[in-house]
Amino acid sequence: MQTGYFFCGDILGFKQIVTSLAAKELDNQITFWLDLVAKLKNKYKITKCHIFSDSIFAVVDDYNELQNLINFCRELLHEGLNQSLPLRGAISYGEYKWGDFIHGKAVLRSHKLEQSQDWIGILLDNNINFTTEDYQQLNLVVYPVPMKNELIRNFTTISWEVPKFEALAAKLTSLGLGGSPGQGIELDWSWGNKIGNTIAYGIYLHALKETRADPSKFHGHHPMHFIDTTLRK
Repeated sequence: MQTGYFFCGDILGFKQIVTSLAAKELDNQITFWLDLVAKLKNKYKITKCHIFSDSIFAVVDDYNELQNLINFCRELLHEGLNQSLPLRGAISYGEYKWGDFIHGKAVLRSHKLEQSQDWIGILLDNNINFTTEDYQQLNLVVYPVPMKNELIRNFTTISWEVPKFEALAAKLTSLGLGGSPGQGIELDWSWGNKIGNTIAYGIYLHALKETRADPSKFHGHHPMHFIDTTLRK
């Protein structure tokens, strides 16, 4: 076994993408994703990376390489969404075995955290320690990541450029997801909650930037607590 920083990511709505697209359009989406991963792997020198269906694994062994993994994930998140390939993921530290059969505690932990989230975004497990300076240098933010059915807890998150509501919704509905207008899914509460949770995060990031508040601390008890107290002073 080795120890390292293990990323597990998942393309949300992949089943809808597969079922709603014609074969050529689907091939175009898959080719885009494979090319994007290959490009970013080379850019950030991620030597251990594996794609399986709608899931992606990547790992670095040294803390000095963690910045590369974070930037790799941030660009995957941003560029994937632009192509209606929304990504949710988690990075955890621990033991793993890389090869034909990838396994280990870090693999299980990152996969569990990824599956538990209810938004578009990427968190870092609380077993990874950062200094206050790291949050500024690595563009990280502490936030109570929305979960499907868990206690409300703060995690370190990878800050990214969250689109405004109309643009985000367009990527996740019949205007975007599936690759062509009218060929994706209708907006239901499963996607509505993910959009709302992601937009709340975007609002929080905007407020942090405007107030220059410390990103290593969450300013509130719940995302709606922060929004409520900010808008209704």
